[in-house]
Amino acid sequence: MEIEIRQAEVPDIPLLIEMRKNLQQHMHANNKHLWGISDSFIQNLEAYYISKIRKPSAKLLLAHEKGKPEKIFAMALGKIITSEDRDPPRTGRIDDVWVDPEHRREGICEIMVKEIVEYFRRNKVYDLVLEYAIYNREAEETWRKMGFHPSMIISTAKIDEIKV
Repeated sequence: MEIEIRQAEVPDIPLLIEMRKNLQQHMHANNKHLWGISDSFIQNLEAYYISKIRKPSAKLLLAHEKGKPEKIFAMALGKIITSEDRDPPRTGRIDDVWVDPEHRREGICEIMVKEIVEYFRRNKVYDLVLEYAIYNREAEETWRKMGFHPSMIISTAKIDEIKV
């Protein structure tokens, strides 16, 4: 099957929201210590994705079968983040990467990330960050192969589980 990568558009938002929910379920299935997402977060996804589609500081990509733009099965988001508290002050953030299970191991994630990396290069952004849940073997393997290295661990706990 041939694939095409294209910029997301406003009519794609229901599919984007569905893929983001699938991503959350996948992460939680691999790591029960992750916090969930609230109903408010889900309700705000439409406005969030509209802002990413319209902002020049973001690139929101979709993958679909060639000639069938309605057959979307993957997404990836790249955002330029500016923060005077950090050095460097401009970084690229990769978020919301999802490939439907039946299309994994076909190189689709790599194709989308390559396009996002080129977007960052064109915008003179050379330092990248992303987050993924530990125990998510697919993510760990994919990002390691692409050259990402874990640099921080965030831990969670229920207050009644703390031993002090």
